[in-house]
Amino acid sequence: MTGEEVSTGEQEFIKDSSQHSTVACTSSPPGPSPENQFTEESYHYTRERSTRTKAQVSFTESPSSDTKDEFDAKYDSGDAEYGGVPKPRTRKRTRQPKPQPGSTKQAKVDIEADELGSGEPPNKKTRRHNGPAVKQNVLSSYERHRNPKILKSNALMAIQDLFDGHESIISGLKEDISKLEGELAQRRELEEEHEVLQGVLSKLEEENSQHEQQKAALKKEMDKDNARLREENMKLKAECQKYRVRIVEILQEQKTDVARMKVSDDAITARWNSLTFQIQNLVLLSLTTPADEGTHTADSSPPGFNAEYMAKITELCKRNRPLQPFYLHRFIWDGILKMLLHRWYQPWAGRIGNSLASLSAALSNCNHADTLAELSPHKAQMAQIIHERASINVTELDNIAQALWSDLAHFSSAEQKQTFMERMRSILKKALDVHILMLSSRAFFRIMDFQEASLFEIIPPLNTDVMHVYFQFPCHEDRIMREVVCCISPLVQKVGNADGENFEATTILCKAKVVVHYEDVESEGVKSEAVKLEAVTSEAVTSEAVKSETVKSEADELVDG
Repeated sequence: MTGEEVSTGEQEFIKDSSQHSTVACTSSPPGPSPENQFTEESYHYTRERSTRTKAQVSFTESPSSDTKDEFDAKYDSGDAEYGGVPKPRTRKRTRQPKPQPGSTKQAKVDIEADELGSGEPPNKKTRRHNGPAVKQNVLSSYERHRNPKILKSNALMAIQDLFDGHESIISGLKEDISKLEGELAQRRELEEEHEVLQGVLSKLEEENSQHEQQKAALKKEMDKDNARLREENMKLKAECQKYRVRIVEILQEQKTDVARMKVSDDAITARWNSLTFQIQNLVLLSLTTPADEGTHTADSSPPGFNAEYMAKITELCKRNRPLQPFYLHRFIWDGILKMLLHRWYQPWAGRIGNSLASLSAALSNCNHADTLAELSPHKAQMAQIIHERASINVTELDNIAQALWSDLAHFSSAEQKQTFMERMRSILKKALDVHILMLSSRAFFRIMDFQEASLFEIIPPLNTDVMHVYFQFPCHEDRIMREVVCCISPLVQKVGNADGENFEATTILCKAKVVVHYEDVESEGVKSEAVKLEAVTSEAVTSEAVKSETVKSEADELVDG
């Protein structure tokens, strides 16, 4: 193998090895490492070792006759032929003064130091002043002694260094791979957890979407309900406003109508007594025929109230003639009460008046003060409306007067019928006026109802608290016991007061008018006493008739005036 061939092969091998070394160097991390730091001692040692090794290799292959010891000696002596490294010549260096701080030389030194510290190649001036001068001598000797054997040995050493570097790189890569495998396992675990969490998240998203849909549906329903409630609220507000206006109107009406609706007790008492007086005049002026002498009958007239009741009164009048006017007086009052309380007839033109009369009669017997207090204003207001707008049923009043004439015709004559009918209609109208006046008051009134069955069988004792002696027969001074013979007018009680309050209290407004007499204990002189009573009764009747005519004439004059 010739020297040129070796040199050519070595050069190719060195190129390949340099390429591998370049790849290895590029794969290694940047920056100087402790292994790759270049120093003068390490360079000489490495160069000497590599040269010696290569020389030894070439010595084994060389056909020269020199022994190994001789070769080593020549190599150590620095013989270039045997691959020795000549020792560098020591040049005497002059000691230069230390540059002063802030001078130009000091600045250059600082710049060169920065270049050396930063890893950049030093410039020419830096090589003269620093340690790389040895490196320059070695490289120059390396270029002067370019031996193929040395180059081969150097190539082998470079390959060995590459292998060592590759092993270190491989070990580092294995460590990195193990770390990456651990990280990969952790990543797989994290991916599994991520998948689980992704499933949970998807479920939560589905639930959230369902909740959102439910929320939207509930919101729609709530909006509909709110709209409906708003409409109802507006309607209720409008109704409340109407009620407020109505309440204000009612309060104004109450303020203005309190004085008008307030009915005094004196007004009712006066009209009630006036009604009693007119009934008395009718009896004394139109019903003067005694019961045992009467012959007139009203066959063509409608039937009366009660035929049996009238027959009983006729029998009593026949047995006790002085009491006939009082019995007839009582009978007319019975007809008026049937009209006002028992609704045998409908004196008002509409239903409202008759219904209000029945309601008032029923409420007068009620013991609940709260109920009476609540209904009292309404009763008074309705009575005012009836009095102002409702009319009296004249036909019904004629029927009532005709029925009374049918019962009482036996005590009168045909000539007295017209007078009786006129006066009876007037009495009925005054009775309606008194009744509507009672209804217009805020108080309730109880009118004692006559019981026909016990009219003359059970006579109550005289009680001046509830009875007023309308007439009594003369008696002896030694007789002090009085008995009630007949009750001719009912009792009127007032529940509450005219202001619509105090419904727990009851007041007697008009006492019941009664006729009394003293019972004669002696058996003798009964007939004479009866004659005296008859004479006194006739005188009293005559005087009452004269008084009634006088009052009537005065009233007519006042009306005409």
